[in-house]
Amino acid sequence: MKNFYYLLLAFSLILPYSCNKNGGMEDNIKMADPATKDVAAVVTFSGEKTPSLLVKDTPVDIKKIEFTEASRFIMTYAPTASKAITKEEVSVGSFTYQNGVYNLSGVGSVKTNGNSVTFTPASGEAQTVTATVTTSQAASDYHFNASRTWKVNSVIVGLVGGSYNLQRKFSGCDLEEISVYAKKNGVPFSEENMNSFKGLKVDEVIFTASDTFVISFVNGVCYRGTFKITSNMDFSYNLVEGNDLLNVSANGSIAFPADSKCTLVISTSAKHLWNTYTGTIEFDLTEQK
Repeated sequence: MKNFYYLLLAFSLILPYSCNKNGGMEDNIKMADPATKDVAAVVTFSGEKTPSLLVKDTPVDIKKIEFTEASRFIMTYAPTASKAITKEEVSVGSFTYQNGVYNLSGVGSVKTNGNSVTFTPASGEAQTVTATVTTSQAASDYHFNASRTWKVNSVIVGLVGGSYNLQRKFSGCDLEEISVYAKKNGVPFSEENMNSFKGLKVDEVIFTASDTFVISFVNGVCYRGTFKITSNMDFSYNLVEGNDLLNVSANGSIAFPADSKCTLVISTSAKHLWNTYTGTIEFDLTEQK
């Protein structure tokens, strides 16, 4: 039962933004262009030679760099091929663009010329390789509105089922704080469960026109996946990496109640014995500029 409750709360807790189903595009809001919309691109390294750099003193190969519409880079990398460990990880940071060059804060720079890409690490020699470079373009106004970097102002978490009927509003989104509250109110988290939430305080939520979805935490951990928004504002996502808490899929809805504002509601349900349990979370988000 502990894992069941764990996953229920987890489903809700992580997905940044959807909104009441009837919310939709209030007053046909279309937000102003985010800062780097015109230079948003995805650079994928798939040849025999890929750029490399040191991450925490470990040599890694860069698999992909996505430059988002809102001044963030999403870098996917893995330990070099000579290593036994090949698990891909994700790093997120800010970038600026000037004179055809993407400058990645604390990492280096990237210059593209067709499919020729030159990556220059902050410390090291320039590396020119072949890559696939694709530009990003939102498919609709609501997709365009979502494709930004977001700050979580608050969340409302609910868990209903059996003898439980919990609901509380939290400032920001600190999974450790929320799990402590849930356990104090009877949700049977194990110590293993509780430890897995430590340090998981959401820093930013990122959606891109390429359907990439990233949650970054203040401790530097990042998880990424994909998302979809339908024409009637239904929202769904699929996380492709992370721990047991985040490695799930769910549905919800999304709305934009005002300029630079977004509301996301995620709901999940499951059965345990003769009871049906539902976990929900509502995210109040503001655009990071």
